[in-house]
Amino acid sequence: MVWELNNRKAKEVCRVATGSLLLLFKKLKGFENKDSNMFEGLCIEYYRSQPWKLLIRKFMGVIL
Repeated sequence: MVWELNNRKAKEVCRVATGSLLLLFKKLKGFENKDSNMFEGLCIEYYRSQPWKLLIRKFMGVIL
């Protein structure tokens, strides 16, 4: 049950992160829809292995 909650939260966080990056990279014309699925999958794996605050900091570093 704890794993299901963590998995749900990972998917939610990563969906938001992927959506934000998709909007950013569409403006830069370097990110396609097929890339977003791969990125979301990698994000979920990373989220499961790292504290979520570190994940947010890393993505903000990439965006900024």
